[in-house]
Amino acid sequence: MKKLHMILMAFFAVIAMVSCTDEPDVVLPPRPTPPADDTTQNPDGGNGTGTPSEYPLISTDPAFVTEGMTEDVTIILNTAGTAADGFTGELYAHTGVLTTASTTTGDWKHVLSEWGENKPECKLEKVDTNLWHYIVKGGPHAHYGVPESEVITHLAFVFRSADSTLEVKDNGSDIFVEIAAEGLSVKIVSPQHGSIIEVGKECTVQVQQKSATKVTLYKNEEIVAESGDVTLAYTFTPATPEDIIFKAVATDGTNTIEDSVTVAALGSTENATRPAGLRNGVNVNGNEATFVLFAPGKQSVILLGDFNDYAPSNEAMMKRDGDYFWTTVSGLEEGVEYGYQYLVDGTVKVGDPYATKILDPWNDKWIDASVYPNLKAYPSEYTTDIVSVFELNPAEYTWTATSYERPAENSLAIYELLIRDFTEAGSIDAVTAKLDYLETLGINAIELMPIQEFDGNDS
Repeated sequence: MKKLHMILMAFFAVIAMVSCTDEPDVVLPPRPTPPADDTTQNPDGGNGTGTPSEYPLISTDPAFVTEGMTEDVTIILNTAGTAADGFTGELYAHTGVLTTASTTTGDWKHVLSEWGENKPECKLEKVDTNLWHYIVKGGPHAHYGVPESEVITHLAFVFRSADSTLEVKDNGSDIFVEIAAEGLSVKIVSPQHGSIIEVGKECTVQVQQKSATKVTLYKNEEIVAESGDVTLAYTFTPATPEDIIFKAVATDGTNTIEDSVTVAALGSTENATRPAGLRNGVNVNGNEATFVLFAPGKQSVILLGDFNDYAPSNEAMMKRDGDYFWTTVSGLEEGVEYGYQYLVDGTVKVGDPYATKILDPWNDKWIDASVYPNLKAYPSEYTTDIVSVFELNPAEYTWTATSYERPAENSLAIYELLIRDFTEAGSIDAVTAKLDYLETLGINAIELMPIQEFDGNDS
């Protein structure tokens, strides 16, 4: 029995990969450009019947959706450029909410219908080519049946055809409408946090406010625009590569609030030979880490992580050495788990194929704390897709048994064991409690199946 327990612990010690597994690709939940109250952009006075070019993917009327409102809210969907571009059939909303009880952006609450269930209250109204309306009747709490004691943070959507063969998402991710605070509110609705803008190309910053007497827009701490209107727009053209923080500060004369986004006008990738001795993945040296990614045929790779709020920047651009990209991050702390991912060619986010632990925005919510306690939270307020995790110098496993003898190879009786199926609890502790049973079968070695990451949430 003791020998079997020691062998099992040896297998457990090498299991480091955690699938902490989509649904939402915006770096933050989408903050739409609301057409209401802006007759310059919406010639119909905010009733949602303008042309598709005047709308983002998702917007609302009224512009700010608050938790306590009891009037109807019109969700305006612009399908131009999506899988439903020009679609003439029926569209339905698969919709729910995120609340303070949600653990990730995939953890929807109070979903109105099962996937593929065509309820009348989830059907959209087509108002123009590529423009659709969905009505949240009586405000968020009433429409979704959310108790007043539960706080709503976002409305969540995936739109689909009646037969579910066609889906409308935001670059493959769920669509969100952020719930605004009651009273004074301000938000930079475009560009989104983490956006990449082009050098030499005009960019417009749009700000919406509610209950403010003045809004001031800062560009890297310099005032560039002020307005007392509900909408503020500032247009500029970056002449050279630069990293920019836009901050909108709103005041009602007594209170002040602000919203900020980080964007980048990127330069070209620097060619530089990577230091000798580096391996693929994360290379730790003191309080710094050098990241190496093999990405043949790619033009640029940007390192996103907890250390830069997952926002692209010129500083975060990795250097290129042939088919390899690399960069070094300094000033890291011991005992801290850092999340990171790679943004390839400005469009695709990928995790590190050499990581031993990942965070997954879609399936982490199904991992019980009894199976994996103190799992690092997914950074859903900043990014989407798989996030890799590393520590500078993680604690080595301390062996408590050193005198056991391994069975001879010709005497092994190996049990291939899939933890999720072997016990109802699906945990290592539950397997350990059944070692006596395995020993009565004549088993003297266990092979955990599998020990590599795979698609799903329990590898």
